[in-house]
Amino acid sequence: MNSLASEFKDMLLRTGLIPPGARCLAAVSGGSDSTALLLLLAQAAPELNLSLTAAHVNHNLRPQAQADADFVAELCAKLGVPIRVLSANVRQRARELKISLEEAGRWERYNFFLKLKKELNIDLIVTAHTADDQAETVLMRLISGAGTAGLAGIRTLRDGVARPLLRCTKAELQQFLKDEGQSWREDGTNHIPSAPRTAVRLNILPEIKKLNPSAVKAIARLADSAREDEDYFQTEAVKFWQRSLVKPPFPSSSETAFPRAALRALPPPIRKRFWSLLYRRASGGGNEDAPFSLGGALESCHYAALENFLFLDNEKRLNLPGGITALWRQNLLFFTKTGPETERKIRPAAEIEFTAEDLRSLLRSENSRSFAFPAFECRLTLKSEAVSFRPSAYAVCLDPLGLQKLLAEGHKLNIRSRREGDVFFPAGGRGRQKLKKYLQAEKAPRERRDEIPLLCCGSAVIWPLGLRADQNFLAKPGQRDVISVKAELAFPARSLSDRP
Repeated sequence: MNSLASEFKDMLLRTGLIPPGARCLAAVSGGSDSTALLLLLAQAAPELNLSLTAAHVNHNLRPQAQADADFVAELCAKLGVPIRVLSANVRQRARELKISLEEAGRWERYNFFLKLKKELNIDLIVTAHTADDQAETVLMRLISGAGTAGLAGIRTLRDGVARPLLRCTKAELQQFLKDEGQSWREDGTNHIPSAPRTAVRLNILPEIKKLNPSAVKAIARLADSAREDEDYFQTEAVKFWQRSLVKPPFPSSSETAFPRAALRALPPPIRKRFWSLLYRRASGGGNEDAPFSLGGALESCHYAALENFLFLDNEKRLNLPGGITALWRQNLLFFTKTGPETERKIRPAAEIEFTAEDLRSLLRSENSRSFAFPAFECRLTLKSEAVSFRPSAYAVCLDPLGLQKLLAEGHKLNIRSRREGDVFFPAGGRGRQKLKKYLQAEKAPRERRDEIPLLCCGSAVIWPLGLRADQNFLAKPGQRDVISVKAELAFPARSLSDRP
């Protein structure tokens, strides 16, 4: 076995980048890098028990494109590797999306790969990015003024895509192919310095190599070092999220809230990664099976705007790309995705099968009764006990006499959304108020007011969950034999295990 092939197999066994038994989809264009990747994977497959499939995209941009596809198909047949081919109209895609041909080609490739990943139950997409690609990427990002995240370059494994050749140079791979007696296809456009990447490849990198012949691997080491720093900062941002996330005072599954003081106290490098994480989560990122998308990332101007936003007053808003809105409310920072796709309808009333006799029975025992309301993402627990805790946004003590009177009259306990004309007497001596006015005074966001669950008995509003209860139903301090009502709200959260 060729020494490079042996080193490649040993690297996979040592790092677990492509674990034994994995189902792999190799992206093969026919160039030297991807041809070498296919050969290396095919040679390692028997010992690692890999299931290998090749994927080729014909971009139909050059006269030789069909010949490239035929070459890859013949090589796969020779190696006994099944292949899937996509013939794409990249020019039309570029016009539709109003992007460059290079971006449109990448869009077509990754959407094709992700489709095959799902269809064939693939574990990993494997691409042939090399140390030269890493050096070009780092240099391009350095020129554009990227920070540590940009200098980290291409990751060996991210979002289900493995890049096992990042430590190999193009020259090493071409020598491997020559030793194996294997030809490859040349893309003439790689030698035309019109696109920024090819200009870096043909003009800038050769000049750097004159100063340091090992520049490619030196830049790769820089990327490794930057990646280590970036991973640390991102891990700290995730930890901050986990310890500082506040449940919003108004039930919603599409908002996240964080205290102003905690955000200001964060070191700037960690806060910047936190902004990125927060934006990614709010916009629905992190799903590796989602189609490849264009744009939508925060840029330096957005980070600067968020830093300034830290010092603005409550009720101030900041609009970000992708329909994301940041809002200060009661010194909590809310991040919400706006737009029709997040609008929610008023939920119908859900009655509780709980009679006056049930209430008397509960008062005579130490048992509790729980009621779940999936439509409102909440659960209520009623229990008989003395007033032993101070009422909070999600726990109140009710005087059973008021409840018993309404239940005896045939009214039902229920959970519902607000209705026109709802009134109640919020605790705190404010007197009788329209619920609409009360929610406005409490600065409940307009788009969330119809979503707040109301505990009612008949038409009487007892308690808007998360806010003050009606004082006519509240137990008096020191009163015994009261009914405590505790609410548990469900706030679905995405996994934080994958980093932004």
